[in-house]
Amino acid sequence: MSADSDTSSAIKEHTMGLPGYSASTSQDSNITIDNHESSTNNKKAEILLAPLPVQESLRLSKNKLRKKRNYEKILTQRPIKRKREKELRKQKGLNKKSLGKDEKFALTEKLKAALNGTNQVVIDCQFDDKMSDKQRDRLAQQLRRVYASNKASQQPVHLTFSSLPESSEFFQLCCRKNDGFSNYVIDRKEQNVSELFSNDKIVYLSPDSTNVLSEFWPDKVYVIGGIVDESRHKNISLSFSKSIDITTARLPIDEYFVAEKGSGGTFKKVLCVNQVFDIILEWHKTKDWVKAITAGLPERAGFVAKST
Repeated sequence: MSADSDTSSAIKEHTMGLPGYSASTSQDSNITIDNHESSTNNKKAEILLAPLPVQESLRLSKNKLRKKRNYEKILTQRPIKRKREKELRKQKGLNKKSLGKDEKFALTEKLKAALNGTNQVVIDCQFDDKMSDKQRDRLAQQLRRVYASNKASQQPVHLTFSSLPESSEFFQLCCRKNDGFSNYVIDRKEQNVSELFSNDKIVYLSPDSTNVLSEFWPDKVYVIGGIVDESRHKNISLSFSKSIDITTARLPIDEYFVAEKGSGGTFKKVLCVNQVFDIILEWHKTKDWVKAITAGLPERAGFVAKST
């Protein structure tokens, strides 16, 4: 039997069971295929022997099929997302350029005035040696967001970055990651919080504390631990606070919010440094815990405010 006959037979065998296909069963049929027809039939054989979409989907498990569809959806939406992000960056650039000298001077003066104010918030940067390089990068970004939020606020707080000497590797990292970091209008201190303030003034915010925060008092100094993903470093801020005998407190998330069943949320109450800071700013603005926590608690956490 010739190679062309073998190809034709392979096509028939493969396609015999396919819907809509019928073939002659006559044994006396003689098929002559010239070189051109042979090439054409070989191509047809490749097409017919290729996996069909329906057959492919049957071979995939439901989980793999869902992941495949999600990936295809992401690929489809990616150009739209990139275009939107580009427009947002452009708008931010225009907003920056639109600020005249007077506006910039006013912003700087507002932050300087806050340094003489009573509402004090400290970001404690002493834990940088407990984190990976990736986590330190993320913390540097979060410090930038903290400063941006304070700068944009109508009621900025007295902001301090403690345990952050210029000679430290983390300070140098912050300068590389954040334009103008060394010129931030903040109090940057080399000392630890316990060296800067008396213990009776300090309230260290920790998700592991048993004390619930009721409000922010102007005569207290509220400290946020500069640690990324504290869930991996369980009780690190709480342990430090106990070791030097200072008060701790947690945000009243459980008292004002409840996990929404079926939301698919993470239900995590360990927040980023900038998220905690945004909650503090919003509380000073509204004196409303629901509004304040909503400002910092991400939607993906899956919490909703309790009905009153």
